[in-house]
Formats: sequence, structure tokens, C-alpha cells
Amino acid sequence: MTSALLYGLTPEYQACVVKTGEVDLTKLQLADVERFVPGTTLEMDWESLIYIKNCRRTGQRLDTIVWTAKDGFFRTEITSGSLINQQLNAGTQNWHELGTIAKVLELSRPLPMVLGKTMAIKTSENKQGNHFSWLGVHAVSNVNQTFQENRVKILLHCGLSMVIADSVSRLGKKMGEAHQILGFQQERHAYASQQNIPSHSGYFPPREELKNFNFELYYSFALKLIRKSGYAITEQEAYDLTAEILQDKNQRLRHLDDELGA
Repeated sequence: MTSALLYGLTPEYQACVVKTGEVDLTKLQLADVERFVPGTTLEMDWESLIYIKNCRRTGQRLDTIVWTAKDGFFRTEITSGSLINQQLNAGTQNWHELGTIAKVLELSRPLPMVLGKTMAIKTSENKQGNHFSWLGVHAVSNVNQTFQENRVKILLHCGLSMVIADSVSRLGKKMGEAHQILGFQQERHAYASQQNIPSHSGYFPPREELKNFNFELYYSFALKLIRKSGYAITEQEAYDLTAEILQDKNQRLRHLDDELGA
């Protein structure tokens, strides 16, 4: 076991983990983590993310605990959701695109954060503070049920085990959905690359979901944008507008105040 995995924990807690080979994140307290990283922005190795533990409560400003295979444990004042958003906003994906992929593939919510091979899913919810903890999917080797209800033991690729509040079935479903989104992203990229190679050996038509994605992306964005502007547009009206724009048809100006109503 490398010292980097446990860096940031108190010596007492480190000794306990070395003895048991397990980190029980349902019991890990802020006091067990000595290292604090100040500031409202955070640079970290997301590819080595293992877990983000939400410690916040409604009306209370408490810290978030982050565990990575490269840098060990540390506390931050940034909320778990803000951490995830900072990473997503730094890449080429966004929540709207992830939501569109999930809709096309008929996946369930809550959405995973998928940015290349960096994948994280929400785990147990703090219902008082409306914050979540996040599991790094790429760190997981396998998941097993414990003797306690709503507790699972996860074997990590780093060799340690950890315990979190969740179920084997739910975690398996959400991790599988994260991999489906990753596969879709990779297929979309590969198809675009293939179409831009002049000497490619033939035309390979995309599967139906890939063909539907671009239209769904624009249509759902248009629907949300117009409704956010205060217009009571229907889904069909937004669909027709999107089709007209993408197909460069019917250049007649739409007067939303007259046609759709405020």
C-alpha cells in the first residue's frame, strides 16, 4: 500500500486503515482528515479520483472530503457539486450534452459526470443539504453487498476496499450508464473523425441513436432557451422551429408574442 493513498489522514486513522485494509466512508469524519486545501477553485488529478464525500448540512458551512489515488485525502470548502461542475466546465462536455445523450440512450437520472475516461456518479444523498457524494467509477474493481442494509463494500483498483451507503444494484446500474455515455462519446468522435479522412475505405452509417443525437441536442436547447425567455412554447413548436433552422427552410420570421403567446 503506497503512502500517497492515505496521505492527509491522521496517523491514528492511517494505522486503522493499514490494519483493516478498508476505509469506511460512512464513518469517516472531518477530524480524521488533517490536510485542508483553501480556496474556491481546485486543481486536482481527476483521473485518480476515488471519492468525494459531502459533509454539508442545511444552513451549515462544513467541508467536503476528497480522496484521490495520487494525492490521498484532503478537505476543501468547495461543495461536492461545485467541484464536479468545475471539472466539467473545464472540458468539452456540459450537462446539457450529457442529458441529451442520456435521453437518446433512454438512461435514467441522476446524470453521471463523464469527461473522457474520467467518470463520477452520485451516491448517497444528504437530504437535508441537497448535496451528494460522488464515486469515481474508473477507480472501482467490483462491488459487494455487506451484512448491513444500504451498505456496500467496494474493492478498488489500488488494492484497498471502501464502504459507502448505497446498494449493489443501483451502483451497478449507474456505473453501467456512465460507461454507456462514454461509449457513445467515443463512437461520436470516431464517426466524426472517419468522415473527415479523405482516403477512408467506405461509408459506415451511424446507428440510429447517433443520428438522432444532433437534432435532439439542438431541439432541447431551443425549447429550454425559449421557455427561459418567458414564452409558453410547446414541444412541437420548438421541434418545428429547430427543423426549419437546421434544414434552412421557411425563412419567415416567427413573431413569438403573436403566435405563441406570452
